[in-house]
Amino acid sequence: AHGAEGYKARGFGQGRGGRKEEDQMGLDEVLGVFAQELATRGVVASAEAALGMDRLQLALLIMDTFIKYPFPNAAVPVNYCALGKLAPELGPVLGLVC
Repeated sequence: AHGAEGYKARGFGQGRGGRKEEDQMGLDEVLGVFAQELATRGVVASAEAALGMDRLQLALLIMDTFIKYPFPNAAVPVNYCALGKLAPELGPVLGLVC
């Protein structure tokens, strides 16, 4: 079980190695980054509004906003949005649908 200080914040690290242990982000800092990005994208009115949400509702909103899956009736039944990690040159094309 992770406490508030146990998150490595993999999505926010530099390069593939992530952050060093002494540079780990706390849960509140991770949520703050997500809240700011939600506000920047216009999903919420402000970062403060996002941080004032019920934690479960905020978690679901983060998942709905940042985790993209293939269309339900896709010809390719895989998470093609993750292909950009394997083949970065596909990133611009995948960005149109992911």
